[in-house]
Amino acid sequence: MSCLVDAAGIYCGGGPYKVTASSALKSSGAITYEAKNAHDFSFKTAWVEGVDGYGQGQYLEYFFENKSPRVTAIEIYNGYTKSEEAWKKNSRVKRLLLSVNNRPFARLELQDTRALQTFTLPGPLGRTSDGKELVLKFEILEAYNGDAYDDTAITEIFFDGLDVHCLAKGTVVSLERSKRPIETIAIGERVLQYDPNTDRMATAVVTRVIKAVHSHLLTLRIEKGFEIKATAEHPFWVKGKGWAAYDPRPRQAGRVGRYEIGDVFLVYDGEKKIQEYRLQEILKQETTGETYTLKLASGMSFIGNGFIVGTEHVRE
Repeated sequence: MSCLVDAAGIYCGGGPYKVTASSALKSSGAITYEAKNAHDFSFKTAWVEGVDGYGQGQYLEYFFENKSPRVTAIEIYNGYTKSEEAWKKNSRVKRLLLSVNNRPFARLELQDTRALQTFTLPGPLGRTSDGKELVLKFEILEAYNGDAYDDTAITEIFFDGLDVHCLAKGTVVSLERSKRPIETIAIGERVLQYDPNTDRMATAVVTRVIKAVHSHLLTLRIEKGFEIKATAEHPFWVKGKGWAAYDPRPRQAGRVGRYEIGDVFLVYDGEKKIQEYRLQEILKQETTGETYTLKLASGMSFIGNGFIVGTEHVRE
């Protein structure tokens, strides 16, 4: 869940497994306006309600498994943002009613802008002791009128939260016999991993590739030109500290320490050798982008851009 309080990422641990809507505008050729468009990580598609008028009372519902990361913030791209023209022609949401498991929770007041709008929740939602799934409902209460159409659109609703960590799109993962960007890795493939306790290389089967969206990432630069982009809580293996993150979350206490400039990171050189290089620079990036992480059948690490990075098992 991308943590949009300080933006890490819910999706790395798994976001909503289903999105539904009370109605949707009829498709126009190959262009659709269905519910899933409001959570497809694309700014070229949108959900558009399908009733007469401005859509008051129409809604989207997002379903999360109980084991999914907890939600702490909501991010919304309002209207049909694929172009300035489409955004102006179609109506946009002015006010949404957020309900949690069918109970009214908050009114979200949206600005009339194509820019990202973030709503931080008073506390995390999800992972309750009763084991019930989390259902978030967004009901249109009022809309900004479009220049040409009554139809009210929402391009994307993202979620941020706890219990997750991710790597930026384009991170190169070392497989058994090759290297590829993390977003191209498929379930069933074998990735290389390093066990710092035995100082041995091994392989592990990928059981899940998880996609997320984050608006805050760190770029870590170490000696010899190695660098990687990751969320602040993503763990790396650091000499003398074990698993460490820039900003470990309370849930990682006792399992994940804190790295800083000057720490020694373990790096795979591509020749089945592990080298030691010092962290020289940490840069903060605040542009929204796709992120990914892997779940594996065994072990707690894989290799990204040469770095020994932790899987989701490190936080569990």
